[in-house]
Order: sequence, then C-alpha cells, then structure tokens
Amino acid sequence: MTETLTSGEARLQAQAAPEGEIAAATHTLVIGPYLARSAHGTGNGHGSAAPLRSVEARLDEATGLAAAIELDVVESLAISLPRIRPSTY
Repeated sequence: MTETLTSGEARLQAQAAPEGEIAAATHTLVIGPYLARSAHGTGNGHGSAAPLRSVEARLDEATGLAAAIELDVVESLAISLPRIRPSTY
C-alpha cells in the first residue's frame, strides 16, 4: 500500500537529495568548548567535583552527530575556556 505524500512532504523529499550532496562536500571542524578546572580542582564551576561526562565523550558525540548528517568531519578539537561568555559562546 502506497501512501500519498502531502505537498510539504513531497517538497521536503525533493530537497533532501541536494542537501545531502552539499553536506557531503562540506568540510567541517567540530569544536567542543569546555570549562577549564579552577586552581582548586572544583570541576565545572557549579559546585560538583567532576563533569557528568568526559570532554572526550562529549566531543565524540558532537563529531558523531555531525557525521550522522553526512558532514565531512576533517578534525575535532576540545578547547579549554576559562569562563563562559554568553556573547561569544
């Protein structure tokens, strides 16, 4: 049994192929920012001793998500930040 597509579904389906080709040709750098530990070793700055997941695990997830939407991930980096600045984070 074949279902009839709505006009919106048909439009999305028609756009999917070209977007996939564009994504595959898009070289991507995945950057995982994280807060540096303080001099007292208090972890993430919110009173806990350690983040819930390691920096590497979060970076692996971000890289996997980029690859899942078919971006060409050329490199992934974890960047240490002394504090979060909402204007540039």
